[in-house]
Formats: sequence, C-alpha cells, structure tokens
Amino acid sequence: MNTTKIMNGTDRIPEISIIDRKPIVTYAGDKDLFLSLESTLSSSLPNEPTEWRRAYGRAIKMVNVSATFVPFTKDVLPKEGDHHLIDQPMFHMYWSQCSDVDTYKSTVREDIEMWMRVLMQYNLNDWMIVLVETYDFRKSNKLLPRTTVFDKIKSDFGAKHADRCLVVINPLKSESRSAGSWRGLVVNTRLLLLTAYDRTLIKFEEIIREQRERRNQAGWSFCKYFLLQEELAFVLEMLGVYEEALVQYDELDALFTQFVLNFNLGETPDWLTQFQSPLDSWDGLSITTGVNTKERARIQNNTTSVLQFRNYLFSRQCAMLLYANKPSEVAERTLPYLHNCIRELSLLDVSITQGASACWVFLSCLEILQTCENYKETIHVESYSKYTAGIWAYARQKLEELGQLCGLMPGQKQTSEQIHTSVQIFSGLREEYAKPIEKLKKALSCPQEFSKQYLELSELAMGTYKHIGRVRSARSLGYDLAKFYWSIGDYATATSFLQNALLCYEQDGWKQLAAGARLHLAQSYLKLGDMLKYAKMCLSIACTSELDLTTRLKHYEEMKKTLITAQPDPPWTGTLTDCLTLLDVDIQVDPGSTKVTATFDVECHLPVDTHVSIISAAISHHGTKNEKRHRDSSENNRRRTDSHGKYRKISTVSKSDFTRSLVCHNVILKPGPNTLTLTSEVNEAGTYRLNQLCVLLVDKFELLSLPHSQK
Repeated sequence: MNTTKIMNGTDRIPEISIIDRKPIVTYAGDKDLFLSLESTLSSSLPNEPTEWRRAYGRAIKMVNVSATFVPFTKDVLPKEGDHHLIDQPMFHMYWSQCSDVDTYKSTVREDIEMWMRVLMQYNLNDWMIVLVETYDFRKSNKLLPRTTVFDKIKSDFGAKHADRCLVVINPLKSESRSAGSWRGLVVNTRLLLLTAYDRTLIKFEEIIREQRERRNQAGWSFCKYFLLQEELAFVLEMLGVYEEALVQYDELDALFTQFVLNFNLGETPDWLTQFQSPLDSWDGLSITTGVNTKERARIQNNTTSVLQFRNYLFSRQCAMLLYANKPSEVAERTLPYLHNCIRELSLLDVSITQGASACWVFLSCLEILQTCENYKETIHVESYSKYTAGIWAYARQKLEELGQLCGLMPGQKQTSEQIHTSVQIFSGLREEYAKPIEKLKKALSCPQEFSKQYLELSELAMGTYKHIGRVRSARSLGYDLAKFYWSIGDYATATSFLQNALLCYEQDGWKQLAAGARLHLAQSYLKLGDMLKYAKMCLSIACTSELDLTTRLKHYEEMKKTLITAQPDPPWTGTLTDCLTLLDVDIQVDPGSTKVTATFDVECHLPVDTHVSIISAAISHHGTKNEKRHRDSSENNRRRTDSHGKYRKISTVSKSDFTRSLVCHNVILKPGPNTLTLTSEVNEAGTYRLNQLCVLLVDKFELLSLPHSQK
C-alpha cells in the first residue's frame, strides 16, 4: 500500500488517508491525446453522483466517481495473490484519434490487439476504447465515407461489447459540438468503472469468505484475515460508501469478540496467545479519519496487544461514522466499547500494571469527548449529549480511581510507593503529545491540579445529565461530589449536594440510599453548626428502619442531647411525618355533655419507648353550612392542584392555631402500633374539623403534621 503521511494535529500520528485516494484507471494508445483531455475528464467524472447497482440485490448506493489516470504498463497490473485493491487499476482505456481507415488497419488495430492480449493475459475484462474525432466544418456537407474508423473498431472489438467502444468529438476543438458525445463518454466511464469494482469485489468477497471458513484450521491467523477484509473496507471507504465500510469493521469486531468468548470456554487458537502477552503500553484512543500506519504495522507483524488492536479497530469504526456525519453514534458506541475491552482483558487474563486500565479508559473518554465537541451544530449537540453525559461520568470515576491509587484524594498523604505507581502509569504512555495525556499528567502532578480537574469533570457530567433531563443521574453524581467537598472541608457545598440527592432518593423510593444520605447530611449540619437541622436529621435517622438499631439509638440520643444543650425558646418545630404514621381516627361526641373524644391509631417509628409530655390536635370551627360548603370547595380545589405536582417533602411546617384543640398528657409512645386518646370540652355549637397534630418531645421539640390546608 502506498502511504501518504499526514499528521493529526498535536498528536503527531503518521497516517495514510484513504478518502483522498481515487480509483486507478490506465490509459493506452495516443498518450499525448489523452494527456490533453485528462484534466477535462478528471473534473467531469465526479460532477454528478452515479447509481451503483451491486450484485445479489444489495442496496443501491449513490457514488461520486473520480479517478487517477496512469499509463498502461504491465508493472501496474495486479499480480496473483495481491490483495491491495486500492493500489490496483480497475479500469483500462485505449485512446485514438485515427481518422483514416488504412492507417487504422496498418497500425492502430494491431496496437489495440496487443493491448487486449495483455488484458486477457491478466484476466482483465473491464476496458473501453475511445475514438476522438475533430469536427471539420468544411466536411460537414460532404458525403460520409462508406466505412469509418469507428465502424471498424466496433466490428473488430465491440461485437459483444458495443458500450465499450465510443466515439467523441474533441471538446478542445469544438466545445459546442462535443457536449453530447462527451457527456456520453463521462456517463459510460462512471458506469463501467463501478461495474469493474463490483466484479472485482464479488471475487474478493469470495476469497474473504473462504478464509473465514478456515478459521478453525491450524495455522489460521486472525491478524492476516483482519488485514484482508480491511482491504475491502478501504475500497468502500475510497468510493464514499462509508456505511458499507463500517459493516466490514463491525463484522471483524464481532468475530474477534466471539474468539475471546470461545477462549473463555476452553478453545484457544494459537494466534490468540499473542493477545495474552503482558501490556507495556496503554495509550488511549486516537480518533482520526486516516489509517494509523504504526498500529496497522503492529497488526501485520503480530506484535499488537489487545488494547492496541481494539484502539485501532474502534478508531476505524469511528472514522466511518464521522465521514457519515454521525458523531452521536460514535458517542453511543463508546461506553459499550470500553466495558467490552476491560472484560476482554479479564477473560484473556492479561497481566497489566495497576491503574493502567483506569488510565486507558480516562484517556479514551477524553478523546471521544474532544471529538464530539468539534461538532457544534445544535442538532449534533442535542443528539450526542444523550451519551456524552455517561462518558463524562465514567472519566470522572476513573480519574477518582487514579487519584486514590496515587494518593491525590483529599485527606491522603502521598507515599513513595504511590509516587512510584504514578511513574509506572506514565511509563506506558507513548504518545506524549496527545492532549488527553497532557491533561492526565497535569492532573496527577499534584493534589491541587487533581482536585481542579476532578471537580471540572464532575460539573460537566452533572451539567450534561441535567441538559438531557436525567436529573436523577445528576443528583446521584452530586452525592459522590458531596463526599469530595466534605473531605476538603467545604461543608456548605457538600450539604447542598446532599440535600438534592436525598430529595431524589426519597422521590424515587430508594430507601437504602436515602438512609445513607441522611447520615452524611447529619454530619454536615453538625460541622456547619446548624443545630436545628442537625436535631431534625438525627430524629429522621432514628426513625429510619433501613438502618441498624445501634445507629438509630445513637442518633436518637444525639437529638435529645442537642435539645438539652440548646434549650430552644420557643421550642423548635419539625415535621411529624418521619416519626408517626396516622392509620385511623375515630371521633366520639358525648350527646349528654360537651366532651369530645378522638382516638388516633398511629404507627410509631421511633426506636425506643418515648415519653411525650403532651400531644394535641388543633381543630377549626366552621360556623354555618354555607360557609362550610364554600370552604370545602376551595380546599378541594387546592388539593386537586397539589395532587398534580411532583413529589415534594415539606421540611418546614407552619403551626396552626391551637386555641381549640384535643389533648392528652404524659403519653408513652412505643415502637410500632399505638392508640392515642385525645379529649376536649367544646362549648360552642357548630361544625369542627381536625386540622393539625402536634407532639412535644423533651419539652423542646414540637413535631407537627401537615395542616389541612397543606395536604
């Protein structure tokens, strides 16, 4: 394969560009004539797309045909066993401007016959003979000769291939007269060139199929087979049918994956052992549109590692997707690709330096994200953001893993062993100029840089999650971020993230996660000195059944100790929801007196028997039936409005008017079911409604249920 080296920005990776290659067409006969027309023909071919109707009923593709013209010699013709298709001429043209029949018979015909014999010797059947005429105004009214040179050419060579013998008027001599014939030449050249490729690819696909069927035979090599099928992908890429080229790489991907899975079941072909060698390099992905010649040479020499091979294959898949203007599919494929590679390292039992896989994942994530960011159109951003959010989060996770390993997390003091680990990780990075590597080296250089990049990645991941509407994922990530802020002493920021995470967990009923968030939140409130919120959270923890009893009792005592120490006046208020669940209410009115009795069946969630000095239930008076009807209507409207909103836990409850209330004193609340009997004397006739329940703990903490107006 001829190589044209190009450099990929700052990465300085030697590449060959397939997309810049063109199908090769040879020219024979009157070379001076052809060279005078070459630029006109070369510019005319790609002007319009042509239908490529492939064999076996495959989908029709529109292809912009272009060509590189080279002189016809035996040296450029394909040799037996040469499978470098993009370096082989696929179509052959013979050019002549002979206008005299006798001259044709004496010299030109023999030259064409020699040309045809060489083609037949190499089993080449895709050719065209072009006769160029010069339009002569002086002869336009004269009688045409009985037999022309073109008639002779068709008779001698075009009996079975009339479409392969064309006559055109020289466009350089008479542009207006030549338009029709020249267009016919261009159209025919496009069609016959694509036909030539179709014929060649059918034969080549048969060779590929035969090689694939031998995969279980001794001596078969996947690397050789990979390079063979990639030649087919190169041709399809050169012709601009990127989806078809991608199919070839996807097939190779699936075949390699199947071999690895079979290896885990006990089948081990000899060639697979090279992919089990210990890793000494873990450079991340390098997404370029060209072919990385260094990595391809490793595959050719059987010296590639499983990561290097996977990097090369995935970069080629990405190149096809980017040519097809599908950056979102690049992002969509990334996480499955990364997870699959880590799994293959495990299945093949590859020896790898500690932290190397995390390093590789981190670098690969940044490369993909950097690639996607080059597509700034709104339609692309909206499309790939659905997948880049997870990639940002995965990069953050792997950076955290590296930070733990190298002693860069807050609270860690870097040891000599951890410094040595950092040096070992850097030793496996060969592409020193790649931007992701520069970023990683900077992050692992000191704790301050590490924290800066860790927070930056976290914010980008959370922001992208929110942008695509995945608020739960953002808040879950915020929970991890809260721990980081907590460890660096920024308790206010940590508290904000923890509150959002707790709200999310409670909304979705993730009780175990909510319990963990409450424990962290309690400690944050304590660090901030917010004793009211600390007492409330301790009470909530004490009532959390998902936690062990020891933890619940500890926080219950913390709540009591806080109240005794703070001595709040007036008493603090909190919600009753966590502590008590109302099961049933029964109200009895003594017809012979003014006494009203309300019996409450409740479920107590406190961990121990608790003495309550007073429990009261506020009641509201409704004077007339009309007033009652009006209030009922407005309250029902409010209830309907609230019921359509999302779940929300009310942390601040306003206390109702307890001038009229049912009360009971000195109650012992036991864990589990309890029956409470509250009484009151009512002297004013009318209609009454229970409004709010209040439980006074330790004489300093009023726990209130939601007022009727807030339900």
